[in-house]
Amino acid sequence: MDFPMIPTSAETVTQDWIARVVADEFKTEPTNLLIKNWNITAGALRTDGFMSRMQRISVTARRKKMDANDTEGDPKSEQKFSLLAKLYPPGELHKKLVRKMRVFEREIHVLHDYTNLVLEQQVVEPKIRPSFAKLFFQEIGLEASCLVMEDLKEIGFRMNDKRLGMDLAHATLCVRAEAVHAATGFNAKQRMGIEQYLLRNAPLVVEVYDKNFGQIMDVQIFPGTIAFAKSQNRPDLVQRLEDYVKKVKSPFARFMAGVLRFGELAVMSHGDCWNNNYMFRYEKNEEGKDVPVEVKILDLQISRFSHITGDLASVLLANVPNKVRENCLNHLLLEYYVTFMSTVEKMETPWPNRAAYTFDAFLKDMESAWEMGFLISSWLLPMILSNDEELPNFDDIKDDRVEDLFEDHVDKMSRGDQAHKSSVDLFQRFTSVKLDPDANFAVTENPKHWNFKLNFKIQYIHPTGDSAASIILFTRKFSSSNP
Repeated sequence: MDFPMIPTSAETVTQDWIARVVADEFKTEPTNLLIKNWNITAGALRTDGFMSRMQRISVTARRKKMDANDTEGDPKSEQKFSLLAKLYPPGELHKKLVRKMRVFEREIHVLHDYTNLVLEQQVVEPKIRPSFAKLFFQEIGLEASCLVMEDLKEIGFRMNDKRLGMDLAHATLCVRAEAVHAATGFNAKQRMGIEQYLLRNAPLVVEVYDKNFGQIMDVQIFPGTIAFAKSQNRPDLVQRLEDYVKKVKSPFARFMAGVLRFGELAVMSHGDCWNNNYMFRYEKNEEGKDVPVEVKILDLQISRFSHITGDLASVLLANVPNKVRENCLNHLLLEYYVTFMSTVEKMETPWPNRAAYTFDAFLKDMESAWEMGFLISSWLLPMILSNDEELPNFDDIKDDRVEDLFEDHVDKMSRGDQAHKSSVDLFQRFTSVKLDPDANFAVTENPKHWNFKLNFKIQYIHPTGDSAASIILFTRKFSSSNP
């Protein structure tokens, strides 16, 4: 069997590979295409892609004429493409981390298989598509994988300033987009049944977090957070944080308990809702100021099965400054709820319990989500508050102590007015929400209780053709009961 080469750098991208990338746009085989021009540049700063190396590729392609000696192609068929390729990172231990977390497989599954699934399960036109970038091409291999998407920068999208956080306009677009993403998944789950929904999304059922992340949160992030509160002369914050850690023992274990709270409204979620995983398109308003009018959800590498309110809490706590939350929190919560419910209604989703899921019931579910949102936000603070040159460089990992990359995050939280304000804002929110570490993460239950176990396997074909070593078996239990 002849296995195609998957590039891992700009130097290993070939003309034949580019022909394979754009062949579907011409509805023909790659051998029938002529690549007239192509150019590759660095797709992003090192710090914009923690789990991949990104390359921007501009391509001009034509369909070949019938003449076997044709070197010009049919000019009437010419198409130009602006693409962003996500390739494997260069460092060996970085590659090992990417393989272990299966981040490429997860994102490819969401952008290709899952997107097709949620569209297939819609019975009303026009169909509602989650706000993802267009996927042009994907390949999964045992040694490397890749995916190629539209280059959003080329069509006017850009990131919001992570250190300033999201104002009301940016946050509103994000909560609406996440609500539509959740609603389309919920519709698919309701129509297929929970078992088939999970089986069809097996790559996302495999848990992404491991002991390394537990070490980061328990040994670096939370002790650093407490040290920062002490440095700000905030004994109230120190006491609250210390009491919390004493009760839960492991903030990471508590976070995972929040991730695993399922209930009726559990779907395949975004899972990584921080500022740099959104891009916005802007237009001029009447005053000539750029205002965001559209958003795309990025980096679906840790998508997983979880309750819809988990992503929303992460958006609101990790990205929205306290001043905006204080003035607009109820507005943003209502935006999410109304968007979710109206999208479900448009799709005519079968949901016997819909009338009972009032805004008050939604707010009740959010009570459990705030704690989970705080935990993930505390994890993200080093990335949110660091200058680009200070961010962890996974390419420089020399051993398996991934947690060492976050050792100096306490200094970063204290550096500069904006960093200080963002940190205090988050902890201030932590003191204002009702938390009961002894309680379970309660969520709205499905009146029809479900409890089952899935056994499934994921198989990859080794380039040698020997697939025996690439079969991975998984077993997971699922219940609508609260953990």
